[in-house]
Amino acid sequence: MAMLRQLSWVPIACGFFIGIVALAGSTVSVLNTKVSDWAKHQPTAIHYGTVAAVFIVSLILAIWAFKAIYLVAVDVFRADDAHPLLAPVVTTSVSWALAIAALLADGPAGVPRDIGLSMLFLGPTTITVINVWACARLWREHHALLFRDGPP
Repeated sequence: MAMLRQLSWVPIACGFFIGIVALAGSTVSVLNTKVSDWAKHQPTAIHYGTVAAVFIVSLILAIWAFKAIYLVAVDVFRADDAHPLLAPVVTTSVSWALAIAALLADGPAGVPRDIGLSMLFLGPTTITVINVWACARLWREHHALLFRDGPP
């Protein structure tokens, strides 16, 4: 029963994260519409109050989003509990798969090709370097525990 209770946090955290992203997107959309309407008229105190309220709500949403990301990274999907090398291997492969998919979709639009390619591959390269360093550290500190003689 305790395991089911812990597993219930996965859909709750995912639901909150999706809700936060949807609410933030709709807030930005409404604000964009209001600002374009206000540009035609003289700003008043009501307009400034609305902008301040939207800023405060956006700040709260940003804090909730960081908390949701923290829960996903630390409490919910603990890949290191399965095996310490699972997280470095999975994040490296996923980051490169996403970069290749973006490259096949002609990369970032609206930027020169060289800058777009560097933007596209800088993230996966950085993730790969960090994960190679983490694997080397794990090898050095826990070689006897992690890398036993197993099936080939």
